[in-house]
Amino acid sequence: MTLIMKKLILRVPFLLSSSNVFNASKKYFTWTPRHIQLPLSETFRCRLSNFRSFSTKSHQPSMESGETVQGPSTELTNSLSEDDQKRLQIIWMEIEVMRQSGYEIPKKFTDENWKDMLAMTSHSQRKKFCRYLMVREVRKESEKLKRIERRKLLEEERAEKGESKEIDFLEYGLRRNTIFERIQDRYMNNVYNSWAYQSILYGQNLVFDLDYDSYMRKMDCKNCGDQIQMAYGANRINREQFHLHLCNVQPGSLTLKALERHVPNLYSSKCLMSVTSKSYLDLFPKEKLVYLTPHCNDVLHKYDHDAVYIIGGLVDKAVHSPVSLAKAKKEGLKTAKLPLDKFLLWGVAGKSLTLDQMMKIMLDIKNTGDWNFALRHVPQRKLKKVEDQEVIKHTKIRKTRSLFADSDLDHFGFRNNLNYVKK
Repeated sequence: MTLIMKKLILRVPFLLSSSNVFNASKKYFTWTPRHIQLPLSETFRCRLSNFRSFSTKSHQPSMESGETVQGPSTELTNSLSEDDQKRLQIIWMEIEVMRQSGYEIPKKFTDENWKDMLAMTSHSQRKKFCRYLMVREVRKESEKLKRIERRKLLEEERAEKGESKEIDFLEYGLRRNTIFERIQDRYMNNVYNSWAYQSILYGQNLVFDLDYDSYMRKMDCKNCGDQIQMAYGANRINREQFHLHLCNVQPGSLTLKALERHVPNLYSSKCLMSVTSKSYLDLFPKEKLVYLTPHCNDVLHKYDHDAVYIIGGLVDKAVHSPVSLAKAKKEGLKTAKLPLDKFLLWGVAGKSLTLDQMMKIMLDIKNTGDWNFALRHVPQRKLKKVEDQEVIKHTKIRKTRSLFADSDLDHFGFRNNLNYVKK
């Protein structure tokens, strides 16, 4: 048993984050923030330097050496069971080990972050989550510093111009007087709302199906709410808007909570978007419903202005099965996918687009009818480069030439008379 424990500790140190291994090996070692002490022998003491094999890159420490990771609050620990408290303590120690090993760890963890890490099942998930929190923290700090610098520059410019000369008449220019009327945000909001009222009365309906929370992780649900908010914003500033419907909304779901955080006036009269727990089958006739999914075989060649298109509210980073296609077939609905292969040379990435990209594409194809113009919202990283396209074009020409070289047909498909006479 001792030999097995030595192999587990020396070769697979991240297994210590599991509560099963911790409880099973309680008799053989004691965990301290600085090292793992084995009472069996002094030579098998594992210090934190052995954990440097975790990282593939040389990261700079995100916190000072004297600081420690801020642990969960007492309110959170008291609300958990004994097993969850032990597991949370192990996760806290695991993050402290990562910090002392040189990983990028954020300075602060909220109770929501500790709950998220408690729900994660592997060390790699928690490591990616810490990386995500660190990037977000650094981005917020850099934006704060940029705002302070811009404010200082503005104050310096105003101070220089104010000291240079005293002006007794009106001065025109940026941040000064102008002959044009200032367009305030409330004026534009009134314009956007008037367009939205017209879409409710005379516009085309578009549905977001929010019935996929059980297939997504917590981070994906938050990302889904963020994408719906961006799709709502893209639709709102368009002259010919869709009337948006959020169907199959489950009260208290993670996607709905994220959407409420991004759109505080979701249930007020200012937000002209229908939110309901009913199914789209109860709101619209079944023959008009078309479910857009990238996994089907039917291609949407021509846009139908009378149809009600459905977009699945699914962020499929961790979902690799055609869930939306299975649901559409189960409900007996028509399915369609965008003509990506016809107008674009697709790369290696998957053909699933974000919800805001789908909204922009549907708005453009609805207003213009031109797929070349509408598919400009597809990210360039998903397409093949220009060099790859030229290589593919030349290889196709070479293949056709070699194909006709050994045959009796010319490039136009007619029989070559010379070869036929020789035979």
